[in-house]
Amino acid sequence: MKVRELLDSPEKWIQGEFAVDASGHPVSEISPTACKWCLSGAVYHCYPSDPLCTEVRSKLKSHLSPGPNQYVNLASWNDSPDTTWEMVKDLLDKADV
Repeated sequence: MKVRELLDSPEKWIQGEFAVDASGHPVSEISPTACKWCLSGAVYHCYPSDPLCTEVRSKLKSHLSPGPNQYVNLASWNDSPDTTWEMVKDLLDKADV
């Protein structure tokens, strides 16, 4: 499954945690009770193999627009108050992951 298939609606995307369950409690990104993920959590959920996960994360980061805020990782970009669901969706579409 591609990340954009997992995060196919704004209701499935979160900020501040890798994944949460239906009650909003933090859970592992691979937990069967997880129902919402941040971008990084969704990558780990969809690509649990370390080499593939690293490749997908690098591909996503390469599509981040350069600007005054250079994010160290996808989690900090995802959790920025400036990041919107539409930005996440556009990034996933550009990277085709």
